[in-house]
Amino acid sequence: MKMRDVSAEGRKAVIERCHGTPQRLALTRTEAAKAIGVSPRTIDSLIADRANAFPLLRIGSRVLIPVGLLEIWLAEQAKKNGDRQ
Repeated sequence: MKMRDVSAEGRKAVIERCHGTPQRLALTRTEAAKAIGVSPRTIDSLIADRANAFPLLRIGSRVLIPVGLLEIWLAEQAKKNGDRQ
């Protein structure tokens, strides 16, 4: 049997058994703020400042921050701040 032959519910159950709860691929601005220890207002400021190249994805009226891109952005910011010291 191939994975494509399994129902969506079955695939989800297999993934959860193997890996626990599926990891989120994107966060809301509030979740992202909590994850990196800043306020949602700070996230809004980063989004508004296009020079920061803050990673985001708009789906309709929702603003989502992809976890992988957020991690890359944070590493780049840490490197830039490290260069200034």
